Amino acid sequence: MLNCFVMAIAFMAGCQILPPGENNLIKEVYNPKQNLKAVIFEKIGNATVDNSIQVLIESYGYKLKDTDNGNVFIAGQIGGIKGADNEILNVNWSNDSLLIIGFPNSVSVFKKELSYESSVTKVVIDYQSN
Repeated sequence: MLNCFVMAIAFMAGCQILPPGENNLIKEVYNPKQNLKAVIFEKIGNATVDNSIQVLIESYGYKLKDTDNGNVFIAGQIGGIKGADNEILNVNWSNDSLLIIGFPNSVSVFKKELSYESSVTKVVIDYQSN
């Protein structure tokens, strides 16, 4: 009974029992001015969460951390992603403030932001599914 009480208190206090998933960088795509980049990465799941593919927009010098989550796009993973040669997303900058993300229709999308406000500029995101 005491163990259940301790677990309940740890849960209520925000104690994380499972560690956050590791992030594997797939690719970084810079805008034409090279002051922003789209970071495409795979978040490795754990016993309760599947792997996912995610995109975040950050400044040029930003380094991906394992605690990061996609700030513009998160989708379920299809098969194994082994790197840039086997990616399921097509991410390109049309100009300094327009990012285009292409993905297969069969992907389960969990987050799909239409814009992102950075300290540099507002970025509009256009999605193309195929």
